[in-house]
Amino acid sequence: MSKINHLSGVIGQKETAVIAAVVDEITAKPAEGLGLQLMPVKSYPEFLVYHEKVSGFGGLLSERVIGESGGTSAISSSETIEFSPGSYQEAKRFGEKDLISLRRLGDIGARGVTGLTSGALDFMGRAGEDLKFKLNNRLNKLAWDTLFNGTYQYQGTTKYNFNTPAANTVFAASDWSIPATSTPFTDLFQILKTNPTYYKYIIKHIVINPVTEAAMLNSAQARNVIINNAFAVGDINKLASILFPGLPEIKVCKDAYQDQTVAGGKIVNGLAQYFVPDYKLLMIPDFGGSLFGSFGELQMTYNMNDPSASVQTPAIGIYTFVDELGLMQRKAPYLEIVTGFNGGPNLMRSNDVLIIKTKAGI
Repeated sequence: MSKINHLSGVIGQKETAVIAAVVDEITAKPAEGLGLQLMPVKSYPEFLVYHEKVSGFGGLLSERVIGESGGTSAISSSETIEFSPGSYQEAKRFGEKDLISLRRLGDIGARGVTGLTSGALDFMGRAGEDLKFKLNNRLNKLAWDTLFNGTYQYQGTTKYNFNTPAANTVFAASDWSIPATSTPFTDLFQILKTNPTYYKYIIKHIVINPVTEAAMLNSAQARNVIINNAFAVGDINKLASILFPGLPEIKVCKDAYQDQTVAGGKIVNGLAQYFVPDYKLLMIPDFGGSLFGSFGELQMTYNMNDPSASVQTPAIGIYTFVDELGLMQRKAPYLEIVTGFNGGPNLMRSNDVLIIKTKAGI
């Protein structure tokens, strides 16, 4: 006869400890997405974000005459500004029904070392994975919005303007949304080779989203190539290499997100949107050997939300914890997994953000 184990309460210390371990394991994974490669996450022991605009790749000083002192360069760039970052937080709530389900999943039979069955772990693991996915999307959105808009938007207002030079954004010669007349590959070649703002850079990659990719593949220019080069069907980089050898690699970023609201206790998802806007292209220069190897950083700053934080030693970075205080609400007990961060984007290479617009009116 199998042994029956009953919990003294709906959920106990052993269970919440396992929840914490599951969530820590999930959120310990590095953030994913191209946006977080271009603006990686860094932690800083300060609440303010200090923005220093990098003015170039490293200029040459004038020649020194023997017997005379050489030239002197500035300690920092001409623009250093500080601003306070935003705060982001989201929680998954295990209500009374959920807690009872957890008890049922782990109620009968030996429950192993953890005290929870695989079903209970799966139940909590999915909640933790969802939080991790949402947090990752929030970080990616901060990065991409900053790159394409040149500003840090927080709660519907511009918190800081990084002042990307207006000359860095140019329009393609043809409208890529009109297949019959668009010449996307010629437009790219002309801009990269003749525009004085662009040709001083070594461009490693061109980033687009699937909508822009479809427009390029559907253009008459692409179709004319495919007639005699069937192997290039659907491969945007093969088409580019045939038309204009030497064009940088085109990277199609398919990362997407959905706005989400809760109405009447139900989750309502909005339409899926790509992080990279339609008909906009981002040039990625070769930052190798320069002061900053990416466009900037998502800077995580001090926070008091982490349970390990104290007034004397505030925590830094992304936090995740299990909030058990809701279990004291005996009339309606609940437990929450909470994750979030205090921080904001720092676009340190705003002078080097190069964007091409390929559709009229955007």
